[in-house]
Amino acid sequence: TRFAPGSWMVVGKKGIEKKKAYYDMRSIVSDYRDRKNTIERPIEYYAEKIRGALKESVRLRMISDAPIGVALSGGVDSSLITGLMRELHSGKIRTYSIVFSGSKKGPAANDESVYSDYIAKRYHTDHTKILLEQKNFCDSYLKCVWHNDEPLFDPQTMAMYALFLHASRDVKVLLGGEGGDEIFAGYEYPRHHCYYKHGERLNALKHRYTKVSDINKFARFSSKNLSFREGLINYDELNGTKQNMYFMVNTFLKPMYNRLDKLSMAASLEMRVPYLDHNVVKVAFGMPDNMKLRRGVAKAVIKKLSEQYLPHEQIYRPKEGFSIPLNDWLRNKKHL
Repeated sequence: TRFAPGSWMVVGKKGIEKKKAYYDMRSIVSDYRDRKNTIERPIEYYAEKIRGALKESVRLRMISDAPIGVALSGGVDSSLITGLMRELHSGKIRTYSIVFSGSKKGPAANDESVYSDYIAKRYHTDHTKILLEQKNFCDSYLKCVWHNDEPLFDPQTMAMYALFLHASRDVKVLLGGEGGDEIFAGYEYPRHHCYYKHGERLNALKHRYTKVSDINKFARFSSKNLSFREGLINYDELNGTKQNMYFMVNTFLKPMYNRLDKLSMAASLEMRVPYLDHNVVKVAFGMPDNMKLRRGVAKAVIKKLSEQYLPHEQIYRPKEGFSIPLNDWLRNKKHL
């Protein structure tokens, strides 16, 4: 029975009899350490290495007896997956996107459908846009909590569930771009390496909205979790973006992947994530830090690779993420 990425357990008559991790990123640390003093190559070289590993990962995840589609947000990660998929497959490809209703003045501010529409047209996919409104969001909230088996940490969950339910009418396997930000330093955090290392014992919990006094109060009740996270942060074999990558995969990515797995299965759908193939992770981990963060550009090597598949303005636009109009919906009590 799977219960987390890289782990397994055996359940017998007396409960959990065996639990073990079958894969850990630390297994590639020694390989990284042996190569970190080698001559740095141009970014195009690393982009091609990623292209080879990622394309093979997409090929493997397209193996299925059931119809396959792509969860296409319009961002770089899922758009690149769609482009690679088209290189491998000349037949029908179905893509699915969530959109939000706007006002009379125009589309919703967080509607990225113009980008997903472009990718669908460029790669000749059978594209479906699923409208998420406040009523759908509120109606599915308790169902998502139930399927998740624990409190939800992300309001995007209801949007994902709506996409999964709709897509499952046509396909039984979806490919997605999850993991790209964690593996290639796509978030803002890696810009501040000291945030993850050195200084106070609890500096991993510091956040732009958090007071140190609040952290100290919280620490008294959470020593086990803090010890685990502190070990990730202060893992001596790593530094810089590799330290951040190791931390993000072992913390933020796990509940996100867990939620993805549970909700897709709840919709009778299997979600596959090419960026988390162990060979893709290994190639990404072995790259110099400045191939991920380069002259102020996050995820630089992925964006360089994407120039072969996507227009420049789509690749280098400001990162928006997949967000829902939660503030407006929480203020409108009609469906809550």
